[in-house]
Amino acid sequence: GGRRSSPSPLMSSDVSRSSWVLEVLFPSLGVLTSTALYLAPMPAVRRVRDQRQLGGLNTLPLALMLLATASWIAYGLAVPNGYIVASNIPGLVMSVWYLSSILPAMSFDPMLVPLRGLLVGGTAVLACVLTWVRFAVPDELERAGILGGFATLVCIVLFASPLSTIAEVIRIGSSASIYGPLTAAQVMNCGLWVGFGLAIGDMWVWGPNGAGLALGLAQLALKLRYPSVGVPALKQPAASPAREVDERAGILADVTSEERLQDAGYYNDDGDAITDRL
Repeated sequence: GGRRSSPSPLMSSDVSRSSWVLEVLFPSLGVLTSTALYLAPMPAVRRVRDQRQLGGLNTLPLALMLLATASWIAYGLAVPNGYIVASNIPGLVMSVWYLSSILPAMSFDPMLVPLRGLLVGGTAVLACVLTWVRFAVPDELERAGILGGFATLVCIVLFASPLSTIAEVIRIGSSASIYGPLTAAQVMNCGLWVGFGLAIGDMWVWGPNGAGLALGLAQLALKLRYPSVGVPALKQPAASPAREVDERAGILADVTSEERLQDAGYYNDDGDAITDRL
């Protein structure tokens, strides 16, 4: 018989090209897209760190990100699957950095109490689950299933954020709160992991990522359906002028409260407030 050709260096002889795409290329790209999504909060966190004010930043998703990535790393080590571990290590590191950066700005913020409760309570539950499966669950498959279920549960809690966003967009008729490029990146990331999960037959991979994919597509649909316009702000009443004597001109003049403050040095010539005097 003829001599068999040597297999491609990119795949073994028993792995087809399509399975290589799903089992190697997809998760490799997924590691990159996951890392990009973990970097998304960085500008907002840096602004909080520099200004020492939260400025409306929701801190609870950052704590959930720490718990979720730690849970998925535990699952990836139990399976074991290097792609799952590699895709969550950057998120774990970044979430620790995010939280350590914003905590100095939360000394008297009411969000500090629920944030502390979520971090302490979530860490305690995760530690208990890890201890339980290590010493009380001898079967490796059952152990991995418990860890995968726990990580999925944390993801379900994380899904509350996009669900509230969808409800808010429908309520106000504006998709300004949906950032299109970030949502598109989420769809791509979840799509890659759904393909990988289906290829290896892991429901704990394709299940939560399938839900994330559906939520991302729903947000993109809303982005196309509703205009990205801000909600009109309530019109503030104009400052009522007061009749005062202009000593420089010797006549009565209409003077607003802003003009009084400018004369007193609380506003500069461009109309910007000098906050250090207030």
